[in-house]
Amino acid sequence: MIWFTINDLEQKISSNQLSEKDGFNYLLASTIYGFIYMLYATMSTFTYLTLIDTGIAIVITLIYFPIIYKINASIDNKDFIKRFIAIGWIVRMKLLIYTLIFMFLFFHFFDSSSPSLTQNVILSVFSITMNLLFYMLIINSFKRLKPIE
Repeated sequence: MIWFTINDLEQKISSNQLSEKDGFNYLLASTIYGFIYMLYATMSTFTYLTLIDTGIAIVITLIYFPIIYKINASIDNKDFIKRFIAIGWIVRMKLLIYTLIFMFLFFHFFDSSSPSLTQNVILSVFSITMNLLFYMLIINSFKRLKPIE
């Protein structure tokens, strides 16, 4: 995996030497970076619960990304990145509906002006649940894929 030299990466892509494994590593690194960035963005409302939640999200990603990658490899080992992004988009849209319903109910029953520890724990458990559900739905979808003939 090339970290800083864009010319080397461009050369690798141009000569068709960027493997599916390379693409997997870049997607995994980008996802973890996204979690870290989200943690940084929430530092103004930082709590140890936020840190724990982000850590759990990273661990879940590190566990489930390789599982999904191996499922794709067992199918035909092609187009992992495109498949993951496309399937992930649809799964995210479905989970967005659940999230909106949850947030509507949450704000209906709880006062958001001064969140309590209970409210923060509920939000963290919901976040972890959505993260797990995201990967489980993607795994199920990948398992239903058929080899490209």
